[in-house]
Amino acid sequence: MASVGYITSLLSGLDADVRKRLKSIFEYALTFLSWGPVEDATASVNFSGSFYQFTTSSVANQEFSIVHQQGAAPYLAIPVLPLNVGGAQLVSLSLSTRVADATRVYLTSASTSVTGFLYLEGA
Repeated sequence: MASVGYITSLLSGLDADVRKRLKSIFEYALTFLSWGPVEDATASVNFSGSFYQFTTSSVANQEFSIVHQQGAAPYLAIPVLPLNVGGAQLVSLSLSTRVADATRVYLTSASTSVTGFLYLEGA
């Protein structure tokens, strides 16, 4: 996590009132950063990605895709485990031979017919 002390040192040359206000802004922002609740096709609270639910193929290592609304190919996928969804699992995933595009992410998994969630972030 970013250090408020480091940020404060960078603000040291500013007018005292401006420095105080900026320090308060950074303390608030750094204290309350949140991914937010994990729900299908829901944007993160403070980050630029969204959460997506998926179900792996019923055939092991067969490609499946996740439709997303990023508007561009995501560059990051993080499996997440929502603690309010009974039976949710962290699923081992691999990128398919097809890379992500502006509408879908293509994955494979040895796990069959398992539901999981991904955080996808894109440009």
